[in-house]
Amino acid sequence: MTPLAPILTQVTEEEVVDVCGDDPGWVCRQVLERWDNDLAARGAEFLVARPLRILLIVVVAVIATRILRRVIRRFTEHIADPTPSAFKRSVPAALVATTEVNLRATARAQALNTVLRSIATVVVWTIAAFAILGELNIQLGPLIAGAGIAGIALGFGAQSLVKDFLAGIFMLVEDQYGVGDVVDVGEATGVVEAVSLRSTRLRSVNGTVWHVPNGEIRRVGNMSQQWSRALLDVEVAYGTDVVHASAVIQRVADEMHAEPEWRSKILDPPEIWGVENLGPDGVAIRLVVRTLPGEQWALMRQLRVRLKLAFDAEGIEIPFPQRTVWFRPDPDRPEPPADAESAATPAAAAAAAGPPPPARPAGPVGPIHHLALAEHWAAALESGEYRRSTVDRSLEDEGFVHCSFPEQVRGTADRYYAGRDDVVLLTVDPARLGAAELRVEDLSGRGEAFPHVYGPIPVAAVIEATPLPLDDDGRLVLP
Repeated sequence: MTPLAPILTQVTEEEVVDVCGDDPGWVCRQVLERWDNDLAARGAEFLVARPLRILLIVVVAVIATRILRRVIRRFTEHIADPTPSAFKRSVPAALVATTEVNLRATARAQALNTVLRSIATVVVWTIAAFAILGELNIQLGPLIAGAGIAGIALGFGAQSLVKDFLAGIFMLVEDQYGVGDVVDVGEATGVVEAVSLRSTRLRSVNGTVWHVPNGEIRRVGNMSQQWSRALLDVEVAYGTDVVHASAVIQRVADEMHAEPEWRSKILDPPEIWGVENLGPDGVAIRLVVRTLPGEQWALMRQLRVRLKLAFDAEGIEIPFPQRTVWFRPDPDRPEPPADAESAATPAAAAAAAGPPPPARPAGPVGPIHHLALAEHWAAALESGEYRRSTVDRSLEDEGFVHCSFPEQVRGTADRYYAGRDDVVLLTVDPARLGAAELRVEDLSGRGEAFPHVYGPIPVAAVIEATPLPLDDDGRLVLP
């Protein structure tokens, strides 16, 4: 007997389509032609051909995923490498540092690597899943249509979320800022504590934590990327020699640059750019210092302390607000016509006379007081006359001195002399003023009249000169 062997039979195309479907596979066709058995052909297609095709799809997806991940890793490694290369010259300039080594390049490349690998994995396996469903004879049309409708609904309902993610990806690619940077994103300013694809977390100088969605950020000001600049406008009084003041500022900045503590934080020698502004109270001289990222604020605070000490030693005056108000009658204003009938009543006469003059103290003026700097009082002891007004130096040429009643001394001390330990309280006897003229006037226009002395005050008119100490809050202690 001969062994049982398959016999090739002639099978029509209609029979193949009826048994194996509209798209018959090679295995189903071969089994049907050899054994002419519908059940065997369908079993071979379901148990052999279809699993092999699904396995092939999975293998191709795995290989594609590995290849894409390897390409992405090499791409991000080249971005993180600070050495020039032909590859880096070919990528967009936003992906690499342009002038100096980007210290965050490695961390940024790792984050970008994670994001791109995740996107590549999702895309590849989504395509593989649709291909497997097709092999299982599941109709993809309804699925794709349903996914499209769901995508449209998700796009309308979560478009802000999608916008946040897209903005986060571009922010990461362009290296706009990173953890530790001090940034200004419009409504919030502070130190970056965390960055994700959806939002950025900032902490302001007062401790407030801001969570800002990346899609809401329209512009970013990074104050600590690659390098920073300390910009200081130092004001001096108009009577100061600007050249001498600039030399003092340059000397103080150069001394800081020479110190080991600050030498590593200052990138370039300090520069004086000259007079920046002629303000109402003084002249502003601009000093600029290029520093490491984030070091400009500590440098400016230290510079202010040292400049204050240097100005005191050199006798350079830091200006304070000064205003001079002059009240003069208007010669072009006609006098109101006299009305005999209206002037007959006391109320009408008072209205025609206008507002009453400022109140003057009743009786003779007692001892008056003046706050002076110790150095000005020492100069007066040598010359025998006191004429320096530290409240308003613009009236010195007039020989004008501002004095106060005892109840007004506290306001003057807090306004002009707070924090100064070189103040002397002068008690002046009005009867000994000599040629100086005492006027009780309201120069402020607020209805408060108090003494003003026109002309130098003789030292003999000063009954007592009392140095004033400071309390714990920096206020003058008045007797």
